[in-house]
Amino acid sequence: SLVFFSLAQTGATNFSADQWYAGFRGDAPNQKQLQVVGVKNATGHPTLDAFTPANSIADNNWHNVIIVSDNSGNDVEIYIDGSLKTMTIGTCCGGNTHDFFFNDAANVDNAKIGVILRDAFLDYSQFTMDDFCIWNRALSITEIQNITTDPSTRPSSGLVVDYTFDKFEDLGIGNAGINDIKDQAGSNHADAVNGAQLVMH
Repeated sequence: SLVFFSLAQTGATNFSADQWYAGFRGDAPNQKQLQVVGVKNATGHPTLDAFTPANSIADNNWHNVIIVSDNSGNDVEIYIDGSLKTMTIGTCCGGNTHDFFFNDAANVDNAKIGVILRDAFLDYSQFTMDDFCIWNRALSITEIQNITTDPSTRPSSGLVVDYTFDKFEDLGIGNAGINDIKDQAGSNHADAVNGAQLVMH
């Protein structure tokens, strides 16, 4: 399994934690699906547990993944290469496919790319990522398809985080040294990167 992005409650274990995360499940019986999980309910299980169909990503090529979650009251949406995927409820954790958003996990206190931090770091496996962005609004289908065709066309309106992962820099943030990734959106979210390697392609 791979964790693309997470918000979580430090110190709380597994389903006891308030959390919102998106990742890739390649373990049986959850074969090659994207999963979005978030927010614990009264029993400690996630309120949101949405999967794309099996074999949604069945190769090792580059793919564009966009998740739309904005408290609209509908289901969370996952687009792979510009195509909206049908969401189903996960079998491991209960929950539903509804559009819960970051703020629904009230006790989260950290955000991570590539890992989850709850009672410990969970990084599962290595993978390669490029052009990671967060908007504070829902993208339109036209914007999603434009980004899929050409990532450089990503809209600036509402863009709050934009990592191109082009190079490490020393921005004076986090640990000393050339180990910071610049936030191209200008929001100064850069921090020291632990365990990452830049891959030029």
